[in-house]
Amino acid sequence: MSEDQLPPVNSKTPLLEKLKTGVNKKVIFTVVGLLVATGAAVGVSNIQAASEFNSFVSKIDVLLEKDELDEAQSELNASKESYGEKADYKRLVARVSELVKSNDDFRTAEDYFSNGRYVDSISYYKKVKETDKARIGKSTSKIEEATKLAVATAISKAKDFFAKKDYINALSSLSEVNSLAGNSEEFKSLKDEVSPLAAEQVKREEAAKNAKYVSALRSMRISKDKFNGITFYKDRSTPYYANYSTFHLYIGKSSGSDPYLRFVVRYSDDDWLFVESAEINIDGSRYDLNVSSSEWERDNGSGDIWEWIDIVPSDYHLDLVDKIINSRSAVIRFYGSQYRNDRTISSSQKNGLKNILNAYEALKRGLG
Repeated sequence: MSEDQLPPVNSKTPLLEKLKTGVNKKVIFTVVGLLVATGAAVGVSNIQAASEFNSFVSKIDVLLEKDELDEAQSELNASKESYGEKADYKRLVARVSELVKSNDDFRTAEDYFSNGRYVDSISYYKKVKETDKARIGKSTSKIEEATKLAVATAISKAKDFFAKKDYINALSSLSEVNSLAGNSEEFKSLKDEVSPLAAEQVKREEAAKNAKYVSALRSMRISKDKFNGITFYKDRSTPYYANYSTFHLYIGKSSGSDPYLRFVVRYSDDDWLFVESAEINIDGSRYDLNVSSSEWERDNGSGDIWEWIDIVPSDYHLDLVDKIINSRSAVIRFYGSQYRNDRTISSSQKNGLKNILNAYEALKRGLG
């Protein structure tokens, strides 16, 4: 056969078609087989994973039924890496956390109840969740029991205070359980009797306080800065002159303005200490004066030196003052650039601090 008689390259012969068809079918069958096998493996794997998770959930449910909350929480923590992304796992964690919190509240309520703090116990019994089957029933009955005991205890305390003519505390005891008393006739009758007596006692005590404040104000040594229009109030124990060590408060007040306090600590001697800081020992406990070195001022005259601060007292300073007033012993230590020096805060200075605070209260109340 000559070359020009050969069939074209792309011509289809029956044999070639059979070969192609045979090859295609094998490839298709192979691919399909692989897909079926892979799908089956994935399906089996998914079923197995779902089964394992369901078993895990069942295990947690059993632990919760037994009220073994710690074990349930431990199991959840141990399985977080495996199931942490599952929505059902997260819901399970929330459920267990709620029960753990409910159990903690119940224990707190039980502690309060056993210590006779019935009102506090009620507030915690009420926090126990409805889903907490192990404790909700007991909590409900304990609320009823604690309510009765709280009211009975309040009535007993109120009667004791009433007998001592302490009507304010008698009323306070009753008011604490006012929402729990319900229709108790004994409670209502006692409260009706105590209330007007407590109101009268409040008036008397307030009048006594005001009298004390006014008395302190009248005892003050008063001076005026006419140029600035400020009136100053100092206790009579406060030194007139700067060359005396002191620890005191004083009051300033401008016309039409609220009064304000000033705080003075002064070291005086015949030689410089160059005070940088100070510390106070109050009945064995040490407190920093909490004043920066730049706030200390210095002056001298007639052979004496004095170094001092004159500042607006902070809440911290007023708390220190209160501790000093009520102390047995209070000593201030001044720290200089090289040396230190101790000064005792006298009983006279303590009384002066108390008088100033009382006078300050009088001015704030408009009793001046």
